[in-house]
Amino acid sequence: MPGPIYSSRIWAGESFDAGSWTFTLDDTHPVYVIRDVDVIPSAFASSFLLGFYLQIQGVGPVWGMGIGATLPGLSYHWRGRAVAYAGETLQLDFGEAGWSFAIHGYAFRAPTS
Repeated sequence: MPGPIYSSRIWAGESFDAGSWTFTLDDTHPVYVIRDVDVIPSAFASSFLLGFYLQIQGVGPVWGMGIGATLPGLSYHWRGRAVAYAGETLQLDFGEAGWSFAIHGYAFRAPTS
């Protein structure tokens, strides 16, 4: 009988610079399901920050807020479902430095007999 499936952190970090961050999903798991994304101001952030945007390169957007606009320096949370496959690249764009982020979900692999 297969064991329980737990959500795990797929990718996390802190933006010390504005611009794009990328992370390629490894092939130890053929399918990833992104369920939660948290974006919060870093300790050194100002009270207002330029926005952010998460996408799967070559596939399309997952979630974002305020690119090109100023957002209050609050925490932002997305709960949904986006499927990505091994070898695909997640791209997170920040309008400015000062955001921390965590992407959680499921990394599936074929059952063993």
